Amino acid sequence: MTTFIRKLIIALFLFSIITVKLNAQEIQWAFSINYDNEITNKDQFNARMAVGAPDAKNYGELSKRCATANKQKSAQLWLDLKIPQEAKQILIVENNSCGNIVKVELLDEEGTGTPVYEKPADPVATGYRLFTINIPERTKKIKTIKIKISGMAAKAEPQIDAVGVLDGDTKYTFDEIIKKYNTNKPEFTKTEDAVAANFVFGFDKKNMNVLNVKKDINTLLKGLRPGESGNLGGKVNSEYEEIAPIISPDEKTLFFIRSITNEDIYYSEWNKADTSWGYAQRMGKPFNDHTVNKVVGITPDGNTMLVKGAYKNGLVVNTLGFSFSKRIIGGWSVPEKIKLKSYDDMVKGIYVGSYYANDGKTLLTSFSETKESEFNDIYVSFFNEKDGSWSKPMNLGKTFNTSYKEDTPFLASDGVTLYFSSDRPGGLGKRDIFFAKRLDDTWLNWSPAVNLGSTINTVGDDANYSIAASGYYAYMVSTRNAIGGSDIVRIKLKDEIKPNPVVLVSGKVINAKTKENIDATILYQFLPGGGEAGIARSNPNNGDYKIVLPYGKNYSFNANASGFIAVSDNIDLSNISEYKEITRDLYLVPVEIGETIRLNNIFFETAKWDLLSTSFLELDRLVKILTDNPTMEITISGHTDNVGNDDANQVLSANRAKAVVDYLISKGIVAGRFQQFGYGETKPIAANDTDEGKAFNRRVEFTINKK
Repeated sequence: MTTFIRKLIIALFLFSIITVKLNAQEIQWAFSINYDNEITNKDQFNARMAVGAPDAKNYGELSKRCATANKQKSAQLWLDLKIPQEAKQILIVENNSCGNIVKVELLDEEGTGTPVYEKPADPVATGYRLFTINIPERTKKIKTIKIKISGMAAKAEPQIDAVGVLDGDTKYTFDEIIKKYNTNKPEFTKTEDAVAANFVFGFDKKNMNVLNVKKDINTLLKGLRPGESGNLGGKVNSEYEEIAPIISPDEKTLFFIRSITNEDIYYSEWNKADTSWGYAQRMGKPFNDHTVNKVVGITPDGNTMLVKGAYKNGLVVNTLGFSFSKRIIGGWSVPEKIKLKSYDDMVKGIYVGSYYANDGKTLLTSFSETKESEFNDIYVSFFNEKDGSWSKPMNLGKTFNTSYKEDTPFLASDGVTLYFSSDRPGGLGKRDIFFAKRLDDTWLNWSPAVNLGSTINTVGDDANYSIAASGYYAYMVSTRNAIGGSDIVRIKLKDEIKPNPVVLVSGKVINAKTKENIDATILYQFLPGGGEAGIARSNPNNGDYKIVLPYGKNYSFNANASGFIAVSDNIDLSNISEYKEITRDLYLVPVEIGETIRLNNIFFETAKWDLLSTSFLELDRLVKILTDNPTMEITISGHTDNVGNDDANQVLSANRAKAVVDYLISKGIVAGRFQQFGYGETKPIAANDTDEGKAFNRRVEFTINKK
């Protein structure tokens, strides 16, 4: 090899190193949208506007080329990189209303999440800036950037122009980023309260009060392939028998029975710091006061628990029944017996099983109506909100139950997929776990039962199966490689045995006037029609609530509390096809003179005042408010956007207000309790220069004149 060639090779090698180094200093901008929620969905302003390099044409005011979050809502924006890469910096170009980003989380190629920013919103009305998050410790290769935006305190719509990652130490300013990457020659609007152009946040792994560096819950079973199981280990399992696991819908708390002398309720909480289950703890008073104790189910909000046994004055008076306990400040209430019609008279067999479903209104039981029999069938009962009772158990019919044993029912969060144990033919052992899907609302028509297969069932007795709302993992009892007689294991589910996807909606119930948390009941219903979809309750300690909604439907939901008027909301899940988690806060307006409440779910024919049937659910809620408060007097006001003739808009708004009043009168509310006005376009609550702003302005409200 000649000296010249040798030098040429060395030079090319050094050039390649320099090129790689230079490329590492280049910003990779987000390539595609993974998921968004409460981001404007119009052709302009939508989530896609955050993809690619900065390209807004105007900064410091609302820009059509920026992803735009809804004011007074919590929004999420998940962006994928084209090429997963490591990073030292996350760069976010903000516009219009800055400081509303409350959380940034990075997902690697395996879906493991690492939060790198988490602080309350600190909004400024207008402006623009480059928001930089410095990461001193190298992350794994980043695939997805999850951004959570809170518009609750924003004075204008928060916007994001671009999101990028940089695996280098170059420190950019807003001006440098725009000059280098934005080719649109943008204009800048500066006002007296415009935010500073740059904001740098130093990610500090040690500062756990500001940032919680946690792995995603999905790392629970990292390394397990679909169908494989893993023992929960010595913090949960013991030398004794652990049985009857119930996993909370959010997969944060596991309840189970440990048999020592009596069968007592224990629980373990997911430890976010070290991504493992915490040490099992025995539940104290008011539970575990008799021979057999068991959690039958817990609502998604974690605030209502159904336990085995009929309690009276804190003591179990009948082991056959069931009792509710509700979360209170500092613990749990004394369980109170539920009224389950005819149940005590119907149960004649040896064993019973039960499960309280996520919707808060469905109870599955298994028992035999033949004396001393072990051959149980599965039954269903429904909650009657009017009198607080539960209907007589109804047999699920011959398409589900057989002449063999059907027991330990578990209804998945989708409300359709029912898992159960049976000794019917085709099993591997004494009892196997099967599932069937409900085909209609009669609860009598079911798909053929499917055995979960040898990856879950054994030659032994398999029962007591529980799945979180995500549908990714199941928890059950197994004697395989057990620490004690039987242990609780978790299983990564194969797609073919998963339930249908659902959405976990969470948030807070808030006093709209004082911003304080409220203890409230949340009712969610189907739209249109108003059929009841479920009931939940907020945590009295912090106002948190959670509900699980099956996909494929449109829902209305609202919170109710004494002394407040519910502001309803709706969520359309008709196009959701996989598990999602959505944040949505609910606001309650105090019953006070002068308070104005928007009727969110009122719909009219376009440019007309004919009420659509989808409005009746909202109006019937107002009828109930007026019925429950017989001295209340209100003003109904109609409003329009600025499209069209001023006089025509005033007439339209007045007639829409009248249509609402006429409906209320038709439901028996006295006409003298109303005033009605049409304000046309004279009282906008948003700018009329966007479709979204116009939609906000087209509204019907009522104002309390007398309590």
